[in-house]
Amino acid sequence: MLQAETPPVTMGADVVVERVRVRPPTTAIELMFEAFPRPDGSWSLIMLWRADGMTEDTAVRLLAEMDDALHTLG
Repeated sequence: MLQAETPPVTMGADVVVERVRVRPPTTAIELMFEAFPRPDGSWSLIMLWRADGMTEDTAVRLLAEMDDALHTLG
C-alpha cells in the first residue's frame, strides 16, 4: 500500500501509473505452521500468527507445545 500521495507517472503513450489505496488484508487464518526439512534430518518450524487473533505469549506457548509434540514423534 502506498502511504504518501504520489503523482501519476506516465510510462509511454498508453500507460499511466496512479496510486491505489488498498484496505488491510483480512483473512480467516489466524495461525499457520510451516515445516522445512534440514540437511541433517531435523526440521525447521516456522509459525505465523495474526496479532489481532492471538497474543504473543499464547503463540510462544503453542510453538513450544508443537516442538514438544514433534520431539515425541522423532
